[in-house]
Amino acid sequence: MEKFESYDSMLKWMTTRGRKSKYSSLVQYIEIEVEREAAVLLRRAVLNSTRTQEELENECLQDAKEHYLEEVNEYLDSDGPPPPMDHRVLMAYRRKPVAWAIACEIFRLESE
Repeated sequence: MEKFESYDSMLKWMTTRGRKSKYSSLVQYIEIEVEREAAVLLRRAVLNSTRTQEELENECLQDAKEHYLEEVNEYLDSDGPPPPMDHRVLMAYRRKPVAWAIACEIFRLESE
């Protein structure tokens, strides 16, 4: 499976004709998770910044998109399905299990 160049290109790929209905729940899921990640990043950024809330919100949302894109691409970088998730990864990282699940679902849907 080829990697996505950007978060927007990943969503565009998922919502193109022929994939839109198949991927609609996955698109909703990743958008919810990106918002959740951006909120975590924003809470951390607000403590250490003098910039406006809007600037920080935009920056944190973009960071969350890039983090998920990078991690989904990492899991899609193999010829087969993403490897099984390790319990230590589940406990230690917020995004990794979500990125793994998204990559697994992309692989499954494309294999049908």
